[in-house]
Amino acid sequence: MTIENRHLSNDNFVHQYLQILDFLININEDVNVLVDKKIIVNWMGDAHSVTTMINRLSSNISGFDPQYFSLCNSLNIYYENPHNNKYKAIFVHEYFNTPWKIASTVAAIVLLLLTFIQTVCSIISVVQSKKS
Repeated sequence: MTIENRHLSNDNFVHQYLQILDFLININEDVNVLVDKKIIVNWMGDAHSVTTMINRLSSNISGFDPQYFSLCNSLNIYYENPHNNKYKAIFVHEYFNTPWKIASTVAAIVLLLLTFIQTVCSIISVVQSKKS
């Protein structure tokens, strides 16, 4: 029995934190994502070691707070949604990270749109002149 289990407080923050980490970390890639986003620090050097440690530490813990469970489920649903994928983030980061890139992209889209409109108008005028 741990110190938190012996303590009479309802605030078992360490247990809840370990449960959340166990819920989020299932494979080594999960650890790498959390390290890249600076959510956790990997002092063990190996993602597999962190995954194993978290899964073993939280194996004897019960009583996950439903509020945290709902939060973790929402995070997993968000992560699995194809509209929230990394390619969209890469696209935004590469093409819209400065005002000049935004302005040039908008100008290129407007130019393409105007070219398309001019092409349609030219085709319509040619078709109307052949009818007369």
